[in-house]
Amino acid sequence: MSADGWLEGKSRHSANDPIAVISGFSQNEFMDETEILEKLHRLVVTDSHLERNSLALELSDKKETRLFQLLVELIQRPELIKNRGTLVHCLRNYDCSPIVSTLVELAETGNFEVSAEAVIILDEQRLR
Repeated sequence: MSADGWLEGKSRHSANDPIAVISGFSQNEFMDETEILEKLHRLVVTDSHLERNSLALELSDKKETRLFQLLVELIQRPELIKNRGTLVHCLRNYDCSPIVSTLVELAETGNFEVSAEAVIILDEQRLR
């Protein structure tokens, strides 16, 4: 899913579906589909690094599946090159096997935080 198409990935479960309700609980908090979509949108469009990081951490903690591709795209934005450590950290909650080459590149060329986070993911997920 592209950053521009963040809205396209609708959930297969409704708010009345017990599976969606149960899986939506994390730390006693439920985010409905509208709130999730709003947060994904804000993540993509905000100019605030603090807001972006906060949203990424919150959605990553909830293991929001649509977040993975957005994180990858945000990490690759040239204007965020000095502000992507938290975004890389958030990738830990996802299977990163599709982006091994990206992680290796980040480990080799990123600043200390980015490099360390990429190495941790590669090691924890046994991707190298």
